[in-house]
Amino acid sequence: MGKCNCRQGEKVIDAGHTTAETELCGVRLPAGSHVMLLLGSACRDEAQFPNSERFDLDREGPSNMPFGHGIHFCLGAPLARMEARLALNALLDRCGGLVRDATPVQWHASIVVRGPTVLPLTVLPG
Repeated sequence: MGKCNCRQGEKVIDAGHTTAETELCGVRLPAGSHVMLLLGSACRDEAQFPNSERFDLDREGPSNMPFGHGIHFCLGAPLARMEARLALNALLDRCGGLVRDATPVQWHASIVVRGPTVLPLTVLPG
């Protein structure tokens, strides 16, 4: 299908087919073509975000999409954010920090689950 800001391993939120011939990111899609919408690639669009592949908590720009938007916003988002904050604070309070190893990150080979299967880190003593 061409590049079109899609990344391997992103979460699929919708799948279907084209009802008429159309063009997407410069690629012609005949009527009846199978397509998938990958939400995980929304925050990694090089046209919207400089250094889109870099994890940046302070990134400026359009709204963040991982928890959805509007009426479809995830009801569990505040709980997930709180749990992540508490877990990371507890970990970092007990150690001197985390350093990423030179070993490459290994990713799930799935379009349903996004995330690493192996994230090589060294925990520094506190």
